Amino acid sequence: MAVALQAGFSRGLIEFRNSMNTIGGYIFFPLVAIVVLYFLRDVTIAGSDSSVGSYAIPGIIALNAILSGLMGIASTLMQEKEDGTLLRAQCLPHGTLSYFVGKIVAQSSLALIAFLIVTTFAVVMLGGVQSEPAWQILSLLWIVPLGLAATLPIGVIFGAFLSRPRQLSFISLAMMAMTVVSGIFYPITTIPVFVQWLGLGFPLYWLGAGMRSALLPPTVNTEVLTGAWVPGATLAVLATWAVLGAIVAGVVLRRAGQRENGTRNH
Repeated sequence: MAVALQAGFSRGLIEFRNSMNTIGGYIFFPLVAIVVLYFLRDVTIAGSDSSVGSYAIPGIIALNAILSGLMGIASTLMQEKEDGTLLRAQCLPHGTLSYFVGKIVAQSSLALIAFLIVTTFAVVMLGGVQSEPAWQILSLLWIVPLGLAATLPIGVIFGAFLSRPRQLSFISLAMMAMTVVSGIFYPITTIPVFVQWLGLGFPLYWLGAGMRSALLPPTVNTEVLTGAWVPGATLAVLATWAVLGAIVAGVVLRRAGQRENGTRNH
């Protein structure tokens, strides 16, 4: 198994290097959105000193980090089911594990590069980090990787089940629904209480809250139940999604290869 993990890691780094030319597609739209929100920097949220633009920008960064990884891994998996790459990988000992690790390494690396570019641009546009104290920005070192670990397996699951590129619209619809209930672009306290509780169950809410805690002043309270950001709860929710997602993704990935094998045999 150690050999499979090492092979998967090496495969992921190779795929990452070969995919660097696609980084522009990951950062174009969030950069445009940040420029637009820059012009809302003087419009403040009711009951807060933070502007609408400042509040929404960490949410855009969080959403882009998840989308760039999730959509990328789903579309790649759909393509490699079709051309037989997944099937060939599963013919090797622990091939499914190696393939899964490789995809996670490649897509998370691309997502992290996009995150660094977009975050740097956002910080420059905001005129510096507004976090108090400023060292809170270091919390991003564990929040972002854990957020990717919690959501990338979802992309694997979608990619294993879907078979046509146009079906990727289902992922977009699912992400739009998750964005609405997670309070990414506006305070979650402005939506009905039962929707707030629904949003608390999704990783996007916790990643967005963590981003705001790192980049914005503590006066921007996004937690419904406690009135403050709760890192322990963030860690627990994201870790749970990461573990359960990895287990489910491994199962559906193996079955996807078996199903593709049966299709080719016919």
